[in-house]
Amino acid sequence: MAVVRARRGRITWNGADITALPPYRIVQLGIGYVPEERRIFANLTVYENLKMARLAADGGRRMEAYLARVFDLFPPLGERLSNRGKTLSGGEQQMLTMARSLGTDPKLLLIDEPTEGLMPAFVGAISRTIGEIQRQGVAMLLVEQNTRLAREATQRVYLIEKGVIKHEARSSDLASDAATRHRYLGV
Repeated sequence: MAVVRARRGRITWNGADITALPPYRIVQLGIGYVPEERRIFANLTVYENLKMARLAADGGRRMEAYLARVFDLFPPLGERLSNRGKTLSGGEQQMLTMARSLGTDPKLLLIDEPTEGLMPAFVGAISRTIGEIQRQGVAMLLVEQNTRLAREATQRVYLIEKGVIKHEARSSDLASDAATRHRYLGV
């Protein structure tokens, strides 16, 4: 995964310019990231993957509370603590990626295509978990091609075509415009 440098403009978070900050500093400021590629430590166990997140956040001091939260959100991970990451299914790896990102106690979670390549059972589980994380007070910026999930999990939707915002609406209003439904939703 490469960090793409901004060519123009700036990125601010809570009034501070974070455009040129290294990723670890951005995480320390309260921004978490769930990459599309399910980047886990494949040779580490589920527990070791989770511990890495807490060590980075607070030296592992609140590990028990963190694990309780993870197991509440992602029950299968509690059953696979000693399994190596590479032995997990794609859906379980996605759960681990999301759980690890929560280990840093983010205020904002950037999520890139969380359901890509997952079987329908895991899509539903990921969707429900995204909703629960939001209810716990974590703001989200979600990039998702599954329009149903995007509408259900967000308050606002931006339809982007070739890098340009083509349509913006409240999620609840997205399907009410016939032209938008036809052009972007395939209805």
